[in-house]
Amino acid sequence: MKDNTMALTMEQNTYISERLEHQISWYDTKSMDNQRAYHRCQIVELCSAVSIPFITGLWGSVVAGQVIIGILGVLIAVCAGLSNLKKYQQNWLNYRTSCEMLRRERFLYLTACAPYHEADKFNLLVTRVEDILAKEHGEWRVNVQPRQTTHGETGQPG
Repeated sequence: MKDNTMALTMEQNTYISERLEHQISWYDTKSMDNQRAYHRCQIVELCSAVSIPFITGLWGSVVAGQVIIGILGVLIAVCAGLSNLKKYQQNWLNYRTSCEMLRRERFLYLTACAPYHEADKFNLLVTRVEDILAKEHGEWRVNVQPRQTTHGETGQPG
């Protein structure tokens, strides 16, 4: 009978290139995407909000001015809603934090600085990197689960 218990191991270079570098790249890209989306929403909100009093003063009694004011109000609401729903700022900061923590671990490992100056440094790297990723995934799960009300019900309609 064939023994199906095989010790699976991953080489250091494979782990670093396929796991660590991939995760750093993913968090870096997602952080920048969320930062751009957050800034776009904020700029549209700000420009729309400061334009409303100006347009009201100039063309508030004209139908076209009223339409423009209404459109700007809708833009403000849509951008605020999207920013709140998609959590652009929170995601930007969380992803950037995870990216920088992973980069720090990589540099400490590659330069053999503490805590990576011991013989078992690769196992320590894997453990620390996976802990960072697990923490980020745990935070993500908490943020996407429905909020609980004071009566223990979800905040979702029945």
